[in-house]
Amino acid sequence: MSTYHAIEPGEQLWWFGVGVLLAFILFFFAFAPRIGHPQRKQWERGLGWAILLNQVWATAMLMLDGDYLIAKHLPLHMCSFTQVLLFLHLVMDKQWAFTVAALWGPLGGIQAILTPGLTTPLTWPYVTQFFTAHAFVVVVPIYLMIHAGRRLPKRAFRMVMGITIVIAALLMGINEILGSNYMYVTSPPPVNHPLVQGGWPEYLLVLFAAGTSLFYLFLIVFRKYVGPEDVANP
Repeated sequence: MSTYHAIEPGEQLWWFGVGVLLAFILFFFAFAPRIGHPQRKQWERGLGWAILLNQVWATAMLMLDGDYLIAKHLPLHMCSFTQVLLFLHLVMDKQWAFTVAALWGPLGGIQAILTPGLTTPLTWPYVTQFFTAHAFVVVVPIYLMIHAGRRLPKRAFRMVMGITIVIAALLMGINEILGSNYMYVTSPPPVNHPLVQGGWPEYLLVLFAAGTSLFYLFLIVFRKYVGPEDVANP
């Protein structure tokens, strides 16, 4: 039966995760196709399928090992959601999915890489899948903006905040039914993180304030990639 495994900063596995992230940054920004490349669309569709299959890989391993739990392993955490959103955008051309993924992925994924914790066995296949998944959601949205012509709509902040609040509220009900803690809206995540303070609902208010600020800061940093929606997905 799987339990929660925290990986402390400075451990061998933590450095492995940082290495995976750096390798993704190097590959996507030095070698991946850019706008104008004749095979860019085919590459993006293949990338979308690779992201989805990485999520399926985790589920398949858990089922084969007899460790799959509905209360822990549905793709209902923010980074798992983001992998599905990237698939919807890259393979099915859903622009709204990219808008949400662009804010959720880099901000949530980098937190997971810096303070990682697994609800799977702590073996190399699971650890590799975990860090690969989070490197995807951190790097791919930024790559798509900088090198593949994607643009965020001017209403991105309001849109993503609204979607986040609605999903968090729905997950409170789902968590109550399943006895789960998806997106950590029922109890604090078991990590040593300065933003996780107090019990319910204090920690949620801190995370909400921090998330709101980080979303806004992200849009300021990447303001040159905010533009008309009719040119958002070349």
